[in-house]
This record gives sequence, C-alpha cells and structure tokens, in this order.
Amino acid sequence: MKVAHWTFFNGSGLANMAAEMAEAEKPFGVDVVICDTQKPATWAAGMDADIHVVHSHVPDAISFDKTKKLVDVQHGSPEHTFELSVTQGLYGAYGASDSLAVSGFLLKRADAVVSMWERQAYLLESMTRTKVYTIPMGVDTKFWTPVPKQNLLSGKPSVLTGENSHTCKWPVDIMFTWGKIAEQLHDARLHAINVPHDQHKWWFPLAYMTNTMYSAYMSAFRCGKNQLRDFFCAADYYYSPVEYGDHNRVSLEAAACGTKVISYRGNQWAHYWITEGDQRIQVQEMLAILKGETKPREVPKVPDITETAEAMLKVYEEVLRK
Repeated sequence: MKVAHWTFFNGSGLANMAAEMAEAEKPFGVDVVICDTQKPATWAAGMDADIHVVHSHVPDAISFDKTKKLVDVQHGSPEHTFELSVTQGLYGAYGASDSLAVSGFLLKRADAVVSMWERQAYLLESMTRTKVYTIPMGVDTKFWTPVPKQNLLSGKPSVLTGENSHTCKWPVDIMFTWGKIAEQLHDARLHAINVPHDQHKWWFPLAYMTNTMYSAYMSAFRCGKNQLRDFFCAADYYYSPVEYGDHNRVSLEAAACGTKVISYRGNQWAHYWITEGDQRIQVQEMLAILKGETKPREVPKVPDITETAEAMLKVYEEVLRK
C-alpha cells in the first residue's frame, strides 16, 4: 500500500503533526511519501498513491478524480475554520483563502474523515454523510519525557504558556487575569513565549495595562525541541488556553514531560480544569490551583505517535475495502 500525505510546511501544529504521522507509518511497512502542497515539484511522487491523506488540501487533479481514495484529516476545529473564513474573507485581499470552502468540499469528497477530538467529530458528523473516525493524537513519547529539571524558569510557582496566537488558543484570558493572581501570589511568574512579532503591538500594551507584565516574561522566543522539553520540565505548570478545552500537541507534549497542565474544561490530559468564560471565576480557580488547594485530576497516559499510525492504517484498510 502506498500512502501520500499532502500538507503545507508552515511551522504550524498541523504541518508538524502531518509530518510525524507520515513518519510513524513507515515502520509498519507502508510506502509513505510526503508532498508539499505549496511545492508542485514534490507532487509527482504522490500522484499514484493508493491513499491520499489530506491535511491541508490536494491538487485539483486529485480532488476531482473520483478514482482517487481520499482520507481527510480535519486538524482545525469547525468553529475556528468558520471564523478564519469570515475574517480572511472580510479583511483579506482578492482571492483570500476560504478554509470553510475547502473543509466543506473535503467533507463531501473524501472517502473517510478523521478527527482527533471526540467533541469535534460530533460536530463534523452533523456536516457530512461520510464516516468520521476519531483517532488518538499521539506524540513521540520516547522524546517527550521527563528530563532532569534545570533552573530555567523563575517563579514559585512558574507557569509556562507558548501557543501560537490563533484566536482559538490565544492567551487573552491569562493576560487579563494574571495581574490579579500575582496580587496574592507575589513570587509567581508567568512565562509567555511564542508571542508573534506582528502582534506585539497589542499583546504588550494589554499586559502592561492589566499589570500582568510586572510579574511575567513575554517574548516572541521560539524553542527548538530540546529546549522546549527542558522548559516543560522546568515549569511547575503549563497553561493551555485552547478554546472549548480541546487538547493539542503542545499540551500533550507538556503532559508527557510530567508538567502539570491547566486547561479549560474538556482536555482529558489536563491535570487541572478552569472554567471558560468569566475571568473573575478563573482568577479564583487559578489561585486555588497555584496554592496547591485543588487536587489534580487523574489523567490517562499520553498516546504515542505509533498509536496514531495504527489507527490511521485501520482507516486506510477500511477505505480500500469499499
């Protein structure tokens, strides 16, 4: 069986997940190629695949060829896909991308749809008659594992956050609440990395206005894998602001490193849940967590990327049997 994974490579979680999924399938004896949707020179290697795995989009020659078997991996939540289409359509230039149109087409065209979130799969099932498979989002647990703690992050306790600032996971709530938290926990420190340069005009004034900056370190700094693992293991908590309490790669990597993860209600691998919505409640819940007054949740083991590969192979086999 030959499988072609189609994705762009823009440094996003989608791109990284797509590449890791493809690599994880190779040890199972699958002939796997990865095609860069933004580089036509890479396309020829995947055109004759038995299964085409769509992470972003595929060439039209595949989209409209009904003999091609497509497995659509829906990486973005339906809500965020809709939001991006609206905002890019309203404020983008002529020909702005329309992720809702791409998603809607693939939901109809694909032979199988894959989601890594039960909540999102529930929504997707209302949007398509194609079978939706829910598979585990795995990470490389051989790499993402506890390492000796280094004195990298100040604060007692230290809270790390490092999401890219898409609206579905931007740290706006912690920017409004951290100043209030620090009023009671004078030694606590927030470490917010990966704050995009082109958004500094808004994030830094907000952090100053809310007194967050007085007890926080913020920058556009992006870690390599080794350094990020060191940061996870040095932090007392990782704050995951993904909306609706959905899990993501970063929160799973942090949890696999033994870091206590804080998220909105829903992320089953988060050790603590806070309530999405009223920031006054979030302040009280965060204080209880950081003071050690809240008992951590029992969390399942973080899935390994091989579990993701095994689940995908079962999807491929079912599609080919149709």
